[in-house]
Amino acid sequence: MSSILLGILNAQAAGGATAGGAYDLLETQTLDTATSIVSFSDLDTYSGYEHLQVRMVARSDRPDPNTQDYFVTTFDNDTNYGTNYTASRLQANAASTSSFTAGSTGTIYFESVPGADFGQENTYAGVIMDILDFNNTNKFTSIMAYGGFNSAVDRRIAIIGGTYLVASIPTSLELRCGSDNWSIGSKFALYGRSGA
Repeated sequence: MSSILLGILNAQAAGGATAGGAYDLLETQTLDTATSIVSFSDLDTYSGYEHLQVRMVARSDRPDPNTQDYFVTTFDNDTNYGTNYTASRLQANAASTSSFTAGSTGTIYFESVPGADFGQENTYAGVIMDILDFNNTNKFTSIMAYGGFNSAVDRRIAIIGGTYLVASIPTSLELRCGSDNWSIGSKFALYGRSGA
């Protein structure tokens, strides 16, 4: 993982200068079996927090050599993939950049997750995802996420923004691995923040 990304993760973990308040660890999951979906349920029980944050160090078990994977974010087990989200994405590697935006889509989509054979067996992505004002029924829930990975064959970074277009407090968050499963050893942590 790049020194820049590690610095970002460390600053967030310490409640750095831009954090706006302390983070409390609410839940952690470390996978001992491969699974396609990681879920955080009962989000509505965290009513004392204004914002949530997911920190993940993860990879896919996608077997295609030198091929990255992706994951999608949904709330409330929203599997119909209708029109409940907006999303924008910017991704870059050493050779190119790409972008995407959708005003009405079925998920919030994040690339830049290495697969099992992506250059180095032990390459994982680091991703931080902020879930903003999730307890406010007068606002749609907003998401901002950034992260990437650094392997022997590629270096990628991505930034996404999205909105959950449902005016209710989400009760669960699902992180679905795109092509295959989240690999054994992938780690996911949910934090809460009470300040602005």
